[in-house]
Amino acid sequence: MSKRRCWHCDAQAADADRDAAIAWQLSLEPRNLVTPAQRERRLKYCQSCPANNNETCTECGCYIRFRTNLKNKKCPINKWTKIES
Repeated sequence: MSKRRCWHCDAQAADADRDAAIAWQLSLEPRNLVTPAQRERRLKYCQSCPANNNETCTECGCYIRFRTNLKNKKCPINKWTKIES
């Protein structure tokens, strides 16, 4: 009898791998990061956006949790303009 893999555990492992990859990439760009408050404001807009597909922006293809951390990135459909000025 073969053991079935737990889809929930596999999903959690994939999330952990993605989170680790994002954290590692952001650690390479310490001078290019927004403040935690700015990141949270950006995330708030992205989470309610119709272009958000499972934490990926369908307009630019970026992981939302990665893109919202970077100073030099803008929302491809200008949703952050209200909070950036």
